[in-house]
Amino acid sequence: MKRAKGFYPLLLIIVFTSLISFAFASISFDGGGIIYRGANKGDIFFSVDYGASKMYFDNGFLMINNLNGLFSSIGFSCDTATANMTITKIKADELDYTVNAPTDVTSITKIYAGSKGLPSDLSGSTSWSYNSNLKIVTVNVLHQSPSNIIIEWKTDVVQDWIIKAYHPAVDMMGVVLLIMATIVIFSVLQGLPVDMELIVQAVLATIILSLGIYILTYFRF
Repeated sequence: MKRAKGFYPLLLIIVFTSLISFAFASISFDGGGIIYRGANKGDIFFSVDYGASKMYFDNGFLMINNLNGLFSSIGFSCDTATANMTITKIKADELDYTVNAPTDVTSITKIYAGSKGLPSDLSGSTSWSYNSNLKIVTVNVLHQSPSNIIIEWKTDVVQDWIIKAYHPAVDMMGVVLLIMATIVIFSVLQGLPVDMELIVQAVLATIILSLGIYILTYFRF
């Protein structure tokens, strides 16, 4: 019974620390909460809420990592200074945006597709191309009015599962195992006995927590 009682404080530490790690692991913005203006480029707006683990600028692109947990890395660029693009939908296999520019102007917008690769379909453009080396989709539109661009990728079931559920579960296990290793090292340095049964119980708790993260993350999308 003493060992069982000793397990609960450790479980509370694991849960509390894991929640803190997840709370500070991402950033989020509400729709319209960010406007990106690149040098000699058009504005980029977001009309949808989104979360991300990292946002930065690279070679004229607004880059976002782990966008809504669906894109491991994606970038946006509106190369035409008199145009603008508004991101309107973010799904695992689809990205929609509206591009607007003056009449008779050909707008050029670009999407860094990352691991998504070549789109299976793209509608709303005058023409488009994909650079497999740079992983960039270039979209051209000759404007008479705003154009709604829809980019679709065939869903890879395995890849989709890895992005949505496997990575968060592994991240959780990594955090918890690091905490456990710290506790063991601290015990050894303090000359305290290492309770192997307690470690086994903690490992089981880690597996249960990771499965919970897996299930919640997967069915969220």
